[in-house]
Amino acid sequence: MTVFSTHARLLGALGLGCVWLEAPPAFAQSSPAPFTTGYRFDLGGRLTGAISPDPDDAGPLRFAAVRNTYSAQGMLVTVEHGELASWQSETIEPANWSGFTVFRTEARTYDDWGHPTRISQTSGGAIYAVVQMSYDGLGRLECTAVRMNSSGFSLLPPSACILGADGTQGQDRITRNEYDALNRITRVIRAYLTPLQQDYARYEYSSNGNQTAITDANSNRTERTFDGFDRLSRITFPSPTMAGQTNPADYEQYTYDANGNRTQLRKRDGQLINYSIDALNRVTLMDVGGAATAGDVYYGYDLRGL
Repeated sequence: MTVFSTHARLLGALGLGCVWLEAPPAFAQSSPAPFTTGYRFDLGGRLTGAISPDPDDAGPLRFAAVRNTYSAQGMLVTVEHGELASWQSETIEPANWSGFTVFRTEARTYDDWGHPTRISQTSGGAIYAVVQMSYDGLGRLECTAVRMNSSGFSLLPPSACILGADGTQGQDRITRNEYDALNRITRVIRAYLTPLQQDYARYEYSSNGNQTAITDANSNRTERTFDGFDRLSRITFPSPTMAGQTNPADYEQYTYDANGNRTQLRKRDGQLINYSIDALNRVTLMDVGGAATAGDVYYGYDLRGL
């Protein structure tokens, strides 16, 4: 069914009890209209359907629509993409839509902990794409595998971290995540278990949990420095000549006042941008380029702070 929401305010008057003041109810889109999309929700507030406007008026295309189905546990299990021959009233649940032609279906399965383990795409009764996920003993996403061998879609390996048999489309595309003891991702490996395997990204952290360094698949290293209040104070960019190193001369730097407002930005080219802050911690002036005023920006506020 479609749920209509209203906003109510409860006023308590001393000795006079309580009075409910309600805003006018919101109504669903009951008939088609240009540029208007209709949404349908169940009693739990979950989106169960969406109907898009007719894209070509009197042309052959009709109303593109999406229908969602949930399990008894509230998990999204199917997403059907298709077309409605006619606009469906908000009184009709998406499960009972008439004239709904499904072009593509996305089906999801979950483990006992509610983690998605498989997402498959089906069209015309045939599965044409499958993504498999697996998790470690702490419930962290360990591997995501895009399965490439269509003949093996019906019987996947027990874990997304295991390569399936090669098909005509090549080897499975597996991404593996590694974590530290604090459940932070430290390494992302792509093309896992294939000759093309690479460290797509490496991450380092401070004892306070701030991400202090990122190294990408081309060994470009970026470092982040934080002040004593865990505010980002500097970003140092990769060296163009030395893999895995930064260039100390290539950086951005940030300065803050005692209230945590950023008062200065040092750009990579050395240009300084200074910020003036009022007593309410609002920016009143962005001073660009030192003595020159052509690029400066001034800010004014009304009594509401806008």
